[in-house]
Amino acid sequence: MQRALVVAAVTAATVFVISLALFSRSHQSDLKSPPASAFKPIPAPRFAAVTLGGRKVSLAAYHGEPLVINFFASWCAPCKQEATAFTRTERRFAGRVQFLSIGRASPISGVHGYVSRYAITWPVVYDHGDRLTDQFRLYGQPTTFVINRRGVVVDRINGKTSEQTLAHELTSLVQS
Repeated sequence: MQRALVVAAVTAATVFVISLALFSRSHQSDLKSPPASAFKPIPAPRFAAVTLGGRKVSLAAYHGEPLVINFFASWCAPCKQEATAFTRTERRFAGRVQFLSIGRASPISGVHGYVSRYAITWPVVYDHGDRLTDQFRLYGQPTTFVINRRGVVVDRINGKTSEQTLAHELTSLVQS
């Protein structure tokens, strides 16, 4: 009887492991970002929001200007790691590319603290209720959208990015 229990336990464990492996394999694409070359440009979601400073912003207000939208959470380690890269890149491309940051999944005080800590001088929106998160179909943060002058998302960066990646993206964007 003890042997039968051991065989049953081993069989159940084996079935579980195989099921988990098959499930993970079949849903692997849900968890990974597509390669950069696989991104197909799409129209940016039309949005309207109010910044922390009380200014109204919308996609239409940025028409004719390249725009970088970065979603972050104040507690997110990768967001904190890339924040300085955004600050330096925004200064480098000032007057040629607009920036908008969207704080989400954080208390408003955390968003204010993040903005202060990383010296963010461009408009920041607090996405209470995830309205913008839903419009942009976000799965997490950080996520960055690069939008051309015509309001088309030309790249979506899922996860932490670097100053070099941003500069490369934006150099080609301002030259077009």
